[in-house]
Amino acid sequence: MRKLLGGIGYLTWFVCNLGIIYGLGVGAFGLIQTKSIGEFLGYLALGLLILMCLIVLSLLFLGIVAMFTGDKKIEDWVTKALPFLDI
Repeated sequence: MRKLLGGIGYLTWFVCNLGIIYGLGVGAFGLIQTKSIGEFLGYLALGLLILMCLIVLSLLFLGIVAMFTGDKKIEDWVTKALPFLDI
């Protein structure tokens, strides 16, 4: 049962990351269609901030899934990536 829940958790994490990649494409298309430099820089800064937050949230979710399934290899990797976590 633990392996099944782990597989479902990792699959959910993967699908969410695919959604993030799709959002990057939509955001890049929006950047291409901007009319001025100020608008471009504003959207770029906002997009990079959102991207940073999504990466941190993705790693946190991966750590939660690894913690619940007892996957030490992934737990160690997430702890190295985010040293403030003590899983």
